[in-house]
Amino acid sequence: MKLDRSSRNLYTLVFLTFAAMGAMGSQCARVNDGTVGPDSNPLAETGGVAQCVQACNDIARDARRVENDRFRAAMAACGRDSVCRVEEAARHEANIEQISDNQETCKGNCHEQGGGGGGQ
Repeated sequence: MKLDRSSRNLYTLVFLTFAAMGAMGSQCARVNDGTVGPDSNPLAETGGVAQCVQACNDIARDARRVENDRFRAAMAACGRDSVCRVEEAARHEANIEQISDNQETCKGNCHEQGGGGGGQ
């Protein structure tokens, strides 16, 4: 199947979205653990984690939207070609699964922000 310009643009956008999700861990900067005492505020730290998780969810939502648009365009380009349609459906399913995997990895990185040894 020959891709038209809009399909190539969608593929590029999906790739860039995956790359952004992979880099998301670096946006959730690791910090050193402080000492536990009267000045520590665990609730303040949860805001950072919550923002990081929300960013992961937003990126995944946008990636799914782009993939769904790509899929609709690809299916339209396939027309009545059943082999093409089956291949595009499989590609779509794999892309959606990859987006979900990237989302979980991203969110996992949010919860690993502390760089301390935790009692070691």
